[in-house]
Amino acid sequence: MALIARLIAVVVTTLVALAGVLALAGPAHAEPGFKFWAYYHLTNGKWVTSDKGADSVTPEDGDVEGFRYATTTATEFDRPPRAVPTFEDICADTEAAQGQKRIGLVIDYGTPQDAAAGDTPPPAEAACAAVPADATAQQALESVKPLRIEGGLMCAIDGYPSSECAPEVKNANVPATEEPVDLTLPGEADQQSAESSVPWPLVGVGALVLVLGGGAVVLARRRA
Repeated sequence: MALIARLIAVVVTTLVALAGVLALAGPAHAEPGFKFWAYYHLTNGKWVTSDKGADSVTPEDGDVEGFRYATTTATEFDRPPRAVPTFEDICADTEAAQGQKRIGLVIDYGTPQDAAAGDTPPPAEAACAAVPADATAQQALESVKPLRIEGGLMCAIDGYPSSECAPEVKNANVPATEEPVDLTLPGEADQQSAESSVPWPLVGVGALVLVLGGGAVVLARRRA
């Protein structure tokens, strides 16, 4: 009987261990998370998650601060901006007055998968904020983009997202890797807007007038 009891104990122990292995090898369950604007510092060419809110950090002249809207979880928390410009890339054409500092800002609105229903994320962009020397990162950001703040939480930058504020996500889908994105630098958006606003029909009319005018001159000379 003792031998049989030992055999039963071994079998039970083996089955329990096997059940644990199968459970670990089974399909992974989706993890809950949140969608929100996360705040980063550019340090030695890499984005580092800030351990404070943007309203509690006073960056120095020449710093680059990043903001990224994304879904994160407890195990996949780090989703920084997908572009890494230098301060010179952002602020080369911006001058600071006496008593001001220049802060480079990178704003990554995230992916369509992270967007709220009906929202489309704008392209990632950069801005240079010339602000008082004692301005916080949030004040620097607010100097170039309108913010929606609720309960001390930064809910939206420049109206994105349009309504929600750090919603909980029951089945968060966070990609393992992300590709870099092109960044619209200061001045590029204005240049693109100016090019798109050129009245091409009027340009065509002007060219036609020049052609007709030239033809009239040639005809007049032949008659002379």
